[in-house]
Parts: sequence; structure tokens; C-alpha cells
Amino acid sequence: NTIDFLSNEQGYQIKMVQEDILSIEGQLVNSDYPINMPEGWFLTSYLHQEYADAELMMAPIIDDLIILKSYSGDVYWPFFGINNIENMTPGWGYYTKTDGAVTLSYPDLESGRLGFEDISFLSLKYNKPINTGNNMTIGIPNDVWLNKPKEGDEIAIFDQSGLLVGNDKYREEGSAITIWGDDQLTDIKDGLYVGEKFIVKLFRAHEDIIETIQVHRWEEGSGSYNINGISIIGAISQDIDPVRELIKITDVLGREIKDKINGTMIYIYNDGS
Repeated sequence: NTIDFLSNEQGYQIKMVQEDILSIEGQLVNSDYPINMPEGWFLTSYLHQEYADAELMMAPIIDDLIILKSYSGDVYWPFFGINNIENMTPGWGYYTKTDGAVTLSYPDLESGRLGFEDISFLSLKYNKPINTGNNMTIGIPNDVWLNKPKEGDEIAIFDQSGLLVGNDKYREEGSAITIWGDDQLTDIKDGLYVGEKFIVKLFRAHEDIIETIQVHRWEEGSGSYNINGISIIGAISQDIDPVRELIKITDVLGREIKDKINGTMIYIYNDGS
């Protein structure tokens, strides 16, 4: 136990074998308790006992705030005007990144904007990626698109083997996608390795086509994974992915088969897979 005593100012990251509830007893910390944040990344506590709008809660440090992230990967990113955290949640900690050391005292809730409608993103195409406990954020300004997506379209990020590591909806104000790194405490690869290059794709829901996004310039960061990294795309091109067609099915010896067999079958497609 190198943590020793819990701090009023800090949040804590916990990895669970299964879902459970942690109940803590003791003296309640005042919601306006001053939280001293160093420059860069900090995992802060949220001290109100009620839900409150993330934008309102971060207002005292907005001039220094780069990004606010929840454990689930949602963000409040002032640069893009995106707040898919919406309400901050009692009992949660939040990652903050600031460009200077600041002191935050949460504002009171008398003028708080509460009761957001739940508009959690649900993909029409992909399963939800695994929350591995470490992530980074990709930003795509709206003016970089050569052929702009439409409402309902989706941006998806993959590793080099085709594993989905992040996805979110396209937003006209600018799109923010959380991508997840590998959890080294598991036996399988469930996210990106540090330094691994990722692949950006656009799913056009109305046309049911997928485009690969070729990034020609990064405004900030790079196309490789870094824990808590921030990368912003500066220039792209868009290529429609070819439709994958099945060429033939073989057994393990390479003999073409027409019907299902009791054993391993190999499906060979026109894209080489």
C-alpha cells in the first residue's frame, strides 16, 4: 500500500474482478475544498454529492483547462466545444490536463444545469470496444473533411490487425474519439500497444460504406498510441474500402470444398484475408 492515506483532492483508478459498490464512511469534505492541480495530467476528485454540468464545474479553470476525461472515456474538450461527459457524477474521479498549475474550487449548484437527457452513443455497426483502463483522445476538426460526413455517420479506430479500439459519432463542431490501449494484466491483446500505429475509418451509415482515412498531417500528436495522448488531425484524404467478396472455401490442405465439413474451414477473400 504505497497510496497510504486517501487524499481529498485526488481521484483513484480501480481495477475490479467483478462489479461491486464501495461505501465510504467519514466526515464529508466540503464541495468547495480547494484542489491544487499541477501542470499536465492530474486525477481529481469530484466533491459535490449531486450531479452537475461539467462545463459549469470547470468554469473556474477554463482558461487553463485542455481536456477533462471520465473513466469511461467521455470528454469535455473546450477546444472543440464537445461535452459528452455532460454531468459529473458523485463518487467518480476525473482526469484533467491543464497547461499550468491551477487551484480548483467547485462552484455551488444553485445555478447548475442538471438533468441531461441520456444520449449515450450506440453504434449501428460495431460492438463497444473494451475499457482497458488507459486511453488517448483523437480530435478531427470539421474543416479537414474533403467529403463531409452526415449526422449519424461514425468514426472508428482499429489496430493493425483490425481490432476495434475506439468509435464515436461524427459531430459538426468537431469529432472526438477515445481509443483504448492494451491492458497488460490480461492474457490477450485488447487494445493498442504504446507506440502502435492505429487506423482511422469512417462508416457512412446512410450509404452503408466504409472509408479509410489517410492522415497526411497531424496538427498535434501523431498516429501512434500513447497513454493519455492527444492527437488532432490536420489534413486527410478519404478512400472507399473495397467490398470484401468470398472467393472460395478450403480445408486445411487447401482443397476447395462446397459444403460444411466437420473440421477447420478456411474462407479466402478477394482482399487477401
